[in-house]
Amino acid sequence: MPRRYQGKAVDDKESGDGPLYPIVHVDGSRRARHNVTGMTEHWFLAAMLVIVAVQGVISLYIGYRVWRKSERIEGLTAAVYLEARKILSQLQ
Repeated sequence: MPRRYQGKAVDDKESGDGPLYPIVHVDGSRRARHNVTGMTEHWFLAAMLVIVAVQGVISLYIGYRVWRKSERIEGLTAAVYLEARKILSQLQ
């Protein structure tokens, strides 16, 4: 026979039925989870997934910008080197 917490059936090891699982707290009491449904957990996980995806996109964008800047700096360095070599070769 399942025990009842807050009017809801709680899964008991003997009965094996009931949609809600109790939480054993630090003081040893067994109370049911309050105001947490499967949909709430799904929405929370979906929101966290969206946040992680947005952070990933932002990180990729920043990485792309840094890569583009480094390519420009590399090109500028090569141009300065070639100009310096040309000037130095004229002086000899």
